[in-house]
Amino acid sequence: MAAVHFTAMRLIEKSAGDKLQPGEVARFINAAARMIDVYQNACLVLQKLKTKGTQRVVVQYQQVNVNEGGQAVVASKVGARVRGGTTRKKRR
Repeated sequence: MAAVHFTAMRLIEKSAGDKLQPGEVARFINAAARMIDVYQNACLVLQKLKTKGTQRVVVQYQQVNVNEGGQAVVASKVGARVRGGTTRKKRR
């Protein structure tokens, strides 16, 4: 992944050359776009390997009543994510 990212950045850098023809610039940019696509797919595969293909969705419902002319702020506590899918409380 690091090599693909480095190569894509190098191709973008080469495309900024002053004396390049427009066709050459387009060729470098297209090659960089393909490399970035490879990098993005590798990131998705890495995420699937780390999570073992599982997906977790948490849905929370809250009922809030606001009278006429009132204002409401609705928020829940958010903790830092750690490995294993659990949350830990923030230190104060």
